[in-house]
Amino acid sequence: GAAVNAELDFDGLFKFHPKIFANTFHLDSYFFGDAGTISYVSSNDEVNFSFPRADAGIGFALTIKKFWVLDNIKPLVIRFDIPFFLNSTPYDSPQHFQFRYVVGINRAF
Repeated sequence: GAAVNAELDFDGLFKFHPKIFANTFHLDSYFFGDAGTISYVSSNDEVNFSFPRADAGIGFALTIKKFWVLDNIKPLVIRFDIPFFLNSTPYDSPQHFQFRYVVGINRAF
């Protein structure tokens, strides 16, 4: 398979940094776009690539830098991505532009 992922941070445009949370939390905001394809073997043993799939939207990543008494552990990143556009939709939800969301732990890159 093959994939391309891009993020464009825009958290510098918003100056919301309460000093009480500065040492514990950090919030990133970004636009993202993803595209990819995967290979498969057909019934006659030919290797083919699937039709490319892509999405684009907005996302937020909350980094928890400290856990009170547990200061020596790595930061935890909780992601909330909202892909507004899908080029290939599921059967039960055929709209390309629709509210969807993905919650994840840590960043891929």
